[in-house]
Amino acid sequence: MIKIRHLFILLWTISFFTQLSATCIQSADIQVGWRRDDLDWNVRNLDSSYISATGKSRIRFKDMESYTVSGKLRWVGSEYYIRLSAEYGLSFKGNAKERFKLYSSLFDSYDVTVFTNNGMRRDNEVYDFNGAVGYPFAFYCNRLAVIPMLGFSYHRQRILVKQPGYESSSYYTSCPSSYSDYSSFWSDNSQFFPKSYSDSSNPFDRSFSANPFRSSSSSTIASALGLRNYRRTQNYRFTWYGFYLGLDVAYALDSCWTLFGEFEGHFANRCHRKRKSWTGVYFIDRFHNKGWAWGLNAIVGTTYSLSNDWYTIITVDYKWRQSHTHHERDRLYWNSVGIKWGLGYMY
Repeated sequence: MIKIRHLFILLWTISFFTQLSATCIQSADIQVGWRRDDLDWNVRNLDSSYISATGKSRIRFKDMESYTVSGKLRWVGSEYYIRLSAEYGLSFKGNAKERFKLYSSLFDSYDVTVFTNNGMRRDNEVYDFNGAVGYPFAFYCNRLAVIPMLGFSYHRQRILVKQPGYESSSYYTSCPSSYSDYSSFWSDNSQFFPKSYSDSSNPFDRSFSANPFRSSSSSTIASALGLRNYRRTQNYRFTWYGFYLGLDVAYALDSCWTLFGEFEGHFANRCHRKRKSWTGVYFIDRFHNKGWAWGLNAIVGTTYSLSNDWYTIITVDYKWRQSHTHHERDRLYWNSVGIKWGLGYMY
């Protein structure tokens, strides 16, 4: 039979040689830290149900750095182990780069390509919730603890991108040479380019020498493509959830120091992605989808026992996920790394 006090010390390094008669030991810790998230979202063959157009987009969210606060509760007994954890982060930097392309017969067999490079807002959010149960095994005179786990996790990234600034734009249609100045071009094509959108926030307004809506027979093209979208902030949301199999391991170096790891293999998870952006194309801006996901989580760290049942903890956290939809028309990759420090108490 596993000695409960010893097992608990292996995991949280609290007074290794002291014995307690309690049948259940509990602990709670809180940590603060730094975290960086990267996502790569590639969507192709996006079709409109109301207009002859197809689009594709690849957007990379790079170096989204956040300050985090997290907490963890644990219960350990002779034949069970339970841990619950939660984390919240608020970003302070990040960058989003997108290559967006639109194909349509409305462009006289040409296409429109736009490259964007925008900074993220400082109030992006990340959430993590995790719960698991397991059965503890002890080895080497209770210096080593190995606990197989079954758990469920939920993760979300909510990303806000600043008002678009267009790095470069390539339009493969051109303004008729009969226009001697831009003012006459805008005047004659006002049904395609509403006056309120003659600024850089609309990718199709960026180049005055381009007119992708030359078809005079389609007076509602601009509206159908979503150019009357008044949003000025791009909003992206990614949600990952599902079950996993895991393994918690801890090894006591001495009566104060312990090394530990938490490893999770995620399978048959689900991933929802949603965007509310400003490309000027409605069926792109309001795109949302879901698919299967899989990946892994790994946490390694160390604890040091303090006096009066207090302990300090340092951890490094890594997450990796990928999600593909049918025929891989929608591929999403996510990885995250974080470093945390905190204090805990056993009771």
